[in-house]
Amino acid sequence: MPIKAKRRMLFVAATAIGAAGFLTVPAPAQADPMLPLAPPCEYEFPTVLMLTQDNGITVQVPVSGSPRQSVGPGKAMYAIVGKTAGTFGTTYGGMNGRNINFTARWEQGPGAGLTNTYTGQVGDDGFASGTTRNNLNNTNSWRSNEKMSCVYKPPPQQNPPPQQGKRMARVTEDVDVYNVKNEPDGAGHVIGILRLDQQVELVGSCAPESWCQVAGDNVPGGNGWVWGHLQL
Repeated sequence: MPIKAKRRMLFVAATAIGAAGFLTVPAPAQADPMLPLAPPCEYEFPTVLMLTQDNGITVQVPVSGSPRQSVGPGKAMYAIVGKTAGTFGTTYGGMNGRNINFTARWEQGPGAGLTNTYTGQVGDDGFASGTTRNNLNNTNSWRSNEKMSCVYKPPPQQNPPPQQGKRMARVTEDVDVYNVKNEPDGAGHVIGILRLDQQVELVGSCAPESWCQVAGDNVPGGNGWVWGHLQL
């Protein structure tokens, strides 16, 4: 076979192999759509906080608040279950975010006179753990017997932006609202009150120290008269 023919066949074969190889390359995988992030989690204690120290002591602490982020009021207690009598006392402090910091003053029982400070954090598994140090400078580790509850806190509600074409004003202090059917002379019928920082729509003209007609969802009955106390 002539040399040129051989070279042509080799070129065709190489081209075919390259094309075949190209066709077998898998298409790039498409990325999964991003899931929306969960709302922020605000942790709270169980109805009663129970924790176990590394020296076998079980501690029971009352909690309060809504969400339950404070310890006390009521009696806290600790004991080695089945071995020692209970020691009772009062607690103060609580939880802030994931951080826990509270103090127990032991007032009755075998441990009376001691004071323990508990510090720690809520882990990703929901359990809280940390260390405790008493007034004798003894330190122990601790872990909660139950998970902390996760309460989803809604974001603060934002006031909607004023609609175009409307003249808006902000209430500078609490002020009475008078019935729109009455003459605005201060002797009419009071139908409600506007509170500091509420947004209202102005109806007509409004001078800083004069009667102003206002309207909107914040206004009792939908509209009325107020005297001053508006920032234009």
